[in-house]
Amino acid sequence: MTDRKLLRRSLIVMCGLICLTPVYAAQTGAMARRPNFTGTWRLNRELSDKPQEKVKEAIGEKGGALGRIMGGRAAQDRIKNIEALAEVLRIVHDDPEFQVTANNNLSRRLFTDGRKVSATTPNGESVETTARWQGSQLMVVTQRANGGKLTQTYTLDQDAGHMMISMRITGQRLDRPIELRFVYDAEAER
Repeated sequence: MTDRKLLRRSLIVMCGLICLTPVYAAQTGAMARRPNFTGTWRLNRELSDKPQEKVKEAIGEKGGALGRIMGGRAAQDRIKNIEALAEVLRIVHDDPEFQVTANNNLSRRLFTDGRKVSATTPNGESVETTARWQGSQLMVVTQRANGGKLTQTYTLDQDAGHMMISMRITGQRLDRPIELRFVYDAEAER
């Protein structure tokens, strides 16, 4: 091979590397900004929304049977149970695996690379969940067979030692989406 051909090939390889460097740096920079949610988190009720109030707002003018269903004693008990389950969350996060375990040892295993996870609820309904990064936030979308949708956004505020989970619940029976925000404090490891 002549010196001229070798020089030309070397220049082509160097130009390729120079062009790819910003792309690689952007990808590794984005990954470096992704937080790790591993830990035990306790619900901070003072900083969190009150679910019962948000449900009443979303029911709005519909009232009727839905108001009785969602506003009745059984529904209020279900909301209290959900709050109790979410009192303490244990998260094991080894990207792309993301596992959340609630108080009753009920566990949910997701993948942050967008893989679908299918499950069946205790009442036999099928749901599909996907999780994806959106910058430094983890977006978890659960689609119900009946058309209802739950979107959870996990955000970590490392300076304050808080994890926030914003929820948006949509469904045909709601006047408007239910939007909730739960704030969790990091528990010290024992």
